[in-house]
Amino acid sequence: MAVNSPRSTAEQLWLGIQQRLADLEAAVARQVGGGELVVVDGPLSHSRDIPDAVGYIKSQRVQYLPMELRGLLATLPVGSRTPLFLTSMNWSRFSWYVRLAAAAGPAGGLVRCEVSADQPAADAVRAAGRITATLPRFASALHKDPRAPQNLYPIGGLERELRHRLGDRDLAVRALRRAAAA
Repeated sequence: MAVNSPRSTAEQLWLGIQQRLADLEAAVARQVGGGELVVVDGPLSHSRDIPDAVGYIKSQRVQYLPMELRGLLATLPVGSRTPLFLTSMNWSRFSWYVRLAAAAGPAGGLVRCEVSADQPAADAVRAAGRITATLPRFASALHKDPRAPQNLYPIGGLERELRHRLGDRDLAVRALRRAAAA
């Protein structure tokens, strides 16, 4: 489906694409929502209304813990999580870090998860326990995925299938360049 964008710079266009992608992912998550566990690839910002949805953040660009607590992350054992903490920006959420697997560096194998704070803290703690017990068995291995262990096998499999359905990347790039030049 083609969508016109009033944006003009490359960065604005990229952000517009990311917004549409997040909206589409949220719509799909809503369709499958209500399952025992719905893991959303990335923050919950677009999916926070989905019951039992858990945001799964692979990269650690933003530090949510105060400096004096960040050392805890380097010592977190595999299959363990930090205590929950509340973060509030545009909306509130309970977050925690999970060590999926042993990996290089202090942040290797570390992901941040989040659930909406529009629920009792006890429910968020139960969700964190369930996620911590479940996710490590889906952590990818480096010989199968260069983003291992953070890129979970189901996410990697879905990405491969979507790339396959998109067809040849070079043909798509040429077609986009031709359309942009016209």
